[in-house]
Amino acid sequence: ETTIEKIQFASATASTDAGTLSVGCFGSAGCQSLTHGYCVGGTDAYNAAPAPGNLARNIKIIQKYPFASAVTSVTTGNLDNPVRSVIGWSTITYGYICAGDESIPSSNLTQKDVKVQKFSFASDSDSVTTASTMTVGRSACSVASTATHAYGAGGHGPSYSTVIDKFSYASEGAGTDVGDLDQAAYYSSGLSSTTDGYAC
Repeated sequence: ETTIEKIQFASATASTDAGTLSVGCFGSAGCQSLTHGYCVGGTDAYNAAPAPGNLARNIKIIQKYPFASAVTSVTTGNLDNPVRSVIGWSTITYGYICAGDESIPSSNLTQKDVKVQKFSFASDSDSVTTASTMTVGRSACSVASTATHAYGAGGHGPSYSTVIDKFSYASEGAGTDVGDLDQAAYYSSGLSSTTDGYAC
């Protein structure tokens, strides 16, 4: 899919086209600055035939598009390795990417990623790997966030997971297991209020 759709909070109306991705993809992560949205990683199965032994061809590009105008996204950088079914969160200055099915170099296979990578909104550059990691490598998690921490919940790898990992923006240290979902879930949506995170 290449269409960027916009939903107006103020009115109960149909979504409108707000731009186009330069590379159509799914299983990507979303991040946002005050002025731009970012579509990160994923798989471009619509644009290339899957490699033998793999479900689809993973990509590692960071696509950026403005909120103010409906234009085609531009590629501003790359992750360290192609990955799909990844989660993302944002601070004022950085976008963060975590988990997912990461491509193994020189192979048609993937592995569950534990790394947390970040990229700068100001410099439009490649991601860098932080010291933070998930407690268990997995993909297709849900994500929620506060002003100081992000939470990755559920997912798959090597089995369906209930784990809730917590990550600190300030320390960028290893994630900590702070609880469990009441049932295992993957490919679920994550939402945040000022006091709670939701996985559904």
